[in-house]
Amino acid sequence: MKLKKLLPVLVAFIVAVCSVAFAEDIIRLTNGQELRGKIIDETGDSIILRGKYGEQEIKRDEIESIERGFDFDGEFKKRAAGIGAKDSTGWYELGLWCEEYKNQEKAKECFQKAIEADSEHPAREKLGHRKYQGRWYESEEEYYAARGWVNHAGVWMPRDDADKYKAGLVKRDDGTWVSKKTWDVEEKRRRAERLRKKEQERKEKEARGEKVEEDPGKDESGDAGAAIRRRMGSGGRRNPVPKDKGARKKWLESFMQKGGWTRHHESRHYLFVSTGPAEKIKHFAKVMDCMYKEYCRIFAFKEKQEQPFLVTLHGSQSEFCKKERKSRGVGGFYDGARIACFLGRAGSLNTQTVLFHEGTHQFQGLVWPGMLRMTGVPGAIWMIEGLATYFECAQIVGGGKIATGQINKGRLGTLRGAMARNRYTKLSDLIRMTQRGYSAFHYAHGWGLCYFLIHADSKLRKKFKEYFKEFKKPNVKPVESFKRIFPYDEEKMDQQWKNYIRTLR
Repeated sequence: MKLKKLLPVLVAFIVAVCSVAFAEDIIRLTNGQELRGKIIDETGDSIILRGKYGEQEIKRDEIESIERGFDFDGEFKKRAAGIGAKDSTGWYELGLWCEEYKNQEKAKECFQKAIEADSEHPAREKLGHRKYQGRWYESEEEYYAARGWVNHAGVWMPRDDADKYKAGLVKRDDGTWVSKKTWDVEEKRRRAERLRKKEQERKEKEARGEKVEEDPGKDESGDAGAAIRRRMGSGGRRNPVPKDKGARKKWLESFMQKGGWTRHHESRHYLFVSTGPAEKIKHFAKVMDCMYKEYCRIFAFKEKQEQPFLVTLHGSQSEFCKKERKSRGVGGFYDGARIACFLGRAGSLNTQTVLFHEGTHQFQGLVWPGMLRMTGVPGAIWMIEGLATYFECAQIVGGGKIATGQINKGRLGTLRGAMARNRYTKLSDLIRMTQRGYSAFHYAHGWGLCYFLIHADSKLRKKFKEYFKEFKKPNVKPVESFKRIFPYDEEKMDQQWKNYIRTLR
């Protein structure tokens, strides 16, 4: 065959090879994560994927679906070729399609083309543009500058407000300004009044013979202390799952029948009973087994686990609320005997984050003597709940590994906003709090203080590890231990904490 005739064949062959080379396999996991690369080997139990960060093994029971040989670039070009320059809707929809395939760069290109065709198209919001007095601003700084606002401690606000906050004033909910000292006094009175009303309502219910619900606080993930003490007394209760496997089988049959549970799955470290799908139960049991290893590493727990932890996993939120008598804002709880949660979301939390949060409390009960008692000891609650909020945002990074130390964006936003407005709880007060005064607002504080002490610098981290070990002692005194291990001026340490939180994004 002559070269002239051979060229078209070679070109076609090269194009075909390039198409295959750029095609990728997409593996969607049951936890919502999406992995991309090339499947290079498969067995009945697992798949080996070669991707951006090397090769990794993925178990089949972790996989929701597989899309093989997907050529994003080829499909994108094909779709884009059919869209006219003035078709803003077409470019916008293509941008949304790009987002589905996690290609933000191409999505931005499409949204940009959409607003070039129609300057008022909603695609501007996808690009982060904001409108003020009839004009669009492409950056956050330009938008707030046009409004006359300034950035104070990571929060945008009117310049006059920022000046007052810098002067140490606090803005009440009615818009009036007071000193921080006055605000703190007022806040303590408000907190005491809320607690008084809550206790009064509880007593009135008991007097009427009504069942008093556990007190999960107002946090989405529940409460580690009040619910346990109220249901089981201050001593709490040990894991109810029998150690002997024969006795466990009989106990499990009775437990499932009484609770109306339809399925169970016992993994290496957990016993799940549920009304949800079998594959979901196995998935979360496996996830928690991975988290158990991380708990063991961080808590330096080397003993053999004598019995699996009990988890009751409701198939839906409505079932959870009905059977556990909870409001829709609660995602789960640990009551000293079991974790209870459901498949789905509650506010900013989901099944995985709730399991990680409450699983921390469950593990604390295993390794910290008198953990249930400690929730009422001054200075312990910020550590107990702070660690739970620290672990709740851990991520699965593949290969059964857990990455802790992630920034908890929801908690960070709450804390940074409170600090910017001088409405936060100072470090000196936080390290002396008990469960009784620790509200949903303080969950962000506990996370923030733990994160600061672990990540700010190596000296603080070393001291935090020493403080952490104190909780393994039978009669730990958290406040005294904190002051001894962190012998710093509390005002200066509070300022250092605030400065550090401002740097986080």
